[in-house]
Amino acid sequence: MNKRFVLQILFAVILASCMTSNAKTWISDDAGVSFQIPDDSAWSQATPPNPQVKLLLERAGKSAEIFFAVITAPPNQQVLNQDFITGFEKGYWPQGKSVKRTGEFSNFKGKKVYKTSGEMFIKDVVFKKALIVWIENGKVFMISMMKKGADPYEDADIKKFLELTKFNSKSVK
Repeated sequence: MNKRFVLQILFAVILASCMTSNAKTWISDDAGVSFQIPDDSAWSQATPPNPQVKLLLERAGKSAEIFFAVITAPPNQQVLNQDFITGFEKGYWPQGKSVKRTGEFSNFKGKKVYKTSGEMFIKDVVFKKALIVWIENGKVFMISMMKKGADPYEDADIKKFLELTKFNSKSVK
């Protein structure tokens, strides 16, 4: 082998390793979804507070948070519609502790979803919250994002997290 060819191969290997992200992928086969964990040391995967929260990511200093949760849909509410949302939002936006600002049915990665956003007050600190919720196969799925004092949709890491979210073939669209 000539020296130039060996150097070209070595250069290609180094270039490929530099372009490969160190980011991890979190996959839920039963939910049919995968998420890219932010490739930033400021983010860490935390222990979920209950079995319904499947993935919990926190930014250092608890200035931002993302979680993915799955709960069983009530037997009489197996469809994402206004009746479901009305009851859901009473619990998600508790009066006196939060203010709902927006809410709309939308599409996310080919799924019919409901998106809502607003503010939550925790010990005199205002957190901006956003939620994407959908119902599928008798379960309610939620991607919740929260950021201290700023819109989570404007956070570069959260935007990337949502952009890189993927539904696999097990997921019904």
